[in-house]
Amino acid sequence: MSTQVPRPSTLSGARERFGKYEIIRRLATGGMAEIYLARATGIEGFEKQVVLKRILPQYADDDEFVSMFLDEARLAATLHHSNVVQVFDIGAVDGQYFLSMELLQGQDGRHLMRAAARAGGLPIEHALSIVMGVCAGLHYAHEHTVDGKPLGLVHRDVSPQNVFVTYDGNVKLLDFGIARASSRLSQTRAGSLKGKIAYMSPEQCSGLPLDRRSDVFSASIFLWEMTTGRRLYTGDSDFEVMRKLREEDPPRPSTVGFAYPRALERIVLKGLQRDREQRYASAEELLLELEAFAREARMPVSTVRLSKYMRELFRDDIEAWNQRERGEALALASGTAPPEKEDLSRTETSVPGPAPPILHSDPAVPLPPPRRTGRAWAAVVIGLFVGILATRMATQRETHTPTIVPVAATAIPETPPPPPKRAAELPTPPPSVDTAPVAKIAPKPPVDKPPIKRAAAPPRRAPKKPIAAKKTPAGWDPESILPP
Repeated sequence: MSTQVPRPSTLSGARERFGKYEIIRRLATGGMAEIYLARATGIEGFEKQVVLKRILPQYADDDEFVSMFLDEARLAATLHHSNVVQVFDIGAVDGQYFLSMELLQGQDGRHLMRAAARAGGLPIEHALSIVMGVCAGLHYAHEHTVDGKPLGLVHRDVSPQNVFVTYDGNVKLLDFGIARASSRLSQTRAGSLKGKIAYMSPEQCSGLPLDRRSDVFSASIFLWEMTTGRRLYTGDSDFEVMRKLREEDPPRPSTVGFAYPRALERIVLKGLQRDREQRYASAEELLLELEAFAREARMPVSTVRLSKYMRELFRDDIEAWNQRERGEALALASGTAPPEKEDLSRTETSVPGPAPPILHSDPAVPLPPPRRTGRAWAAVVIGLFVGILATRMATQRETHTPTIVPVAATAIPETPPPPPKRAAELPTPPPSVDTAPVAKIAPKPPVDKPPIKRAAAPPRRAPKKPIAAKKTPAGWDPESILPP
């Protein structure tokens, strides 16, 4: 029988007080705790908004549960990483145990996938950015040491509800409440299943000892779902889901019905090996594989791009939050208590049982344009070749086409008779002066070169007249040396 624990005190015209914290409003209710937005105050006007996680009254007398809750706070308080939610404080007020954590403005993985499905699908580069942040946080927790001794932390509940993406593009891993460490002071019941069934590893479903490779399997399920937009393991009951996890190999992401990168599929399937000896040995190995794939595929994976996508996708939610903050500030300044309007959304944090189904079935990755077949490519190449050849022939025809220019008849000057020809050659008749105009093919004049001036031919000399032979007197002897 549980003891009724008093609610946080309420002053007229003021907000509720819970120890040193001022309760602003309730954010959600989970299976084991309530989540509040609160403000921590201090001297000289110090203020800081935090999130309070307070155990529900019905669990206050359960010593084992309280011990598990305190173990969560102790373990989480030692983790300081950009991809792990930070715990500030742990305590109790009037018998109610609580812990305070950093305030994160954003959405968890489940709500993100639903909103992305309504908007046409989550781009694959943003899915990779989120899963890479999860792997970085897991590897840090797996390697975490206290006083030089490894804690052997295993999260055991890597699911969309425990992955938080802020509007600034940061990825945070939540809820190490079911994490097990070899050095923890108190242990949960032997064989009890604290994680979501659909995100458990085969060895976790079988109740075997767990190590970091169990979280690698769960992170790979999350990767499969983020890049396809579908649930991986479903069934009519929890036992059916557990049977599939232990006995059936996961389907290939490419069988979902849209183009899926083969290199990424190989990474996903290796992380989902039922035999943990065949999986990645650590979350760091999975992280490095994803980084190499994004680099080879030239995918723009960055925090800035993810932040821009989140702010565009949840623009209405951000504006509603800001309006509510402004309204509460005005109400507090006027001295009147703001109207009680609690967000009674229920979280699945640390609640045993399967996660609620993702209410969409559209692919998260947009379909790429269909590739051309071999025949289509051959037709395109032949068409290009024929076009180039026809263009070249037309160009050559325009370049070498002669221009027909009519030439008027002109008088041919008188020329001396040609020299005597050999007997074998036939005489060529001289051209007639009275012939009709002849079409003469004139070559195209050069464009840039000026006409060449030729020197005039020298005048020809008149042929010498033959010298007449002298007559000799009759009877004169030609062999005589005397003149005639």
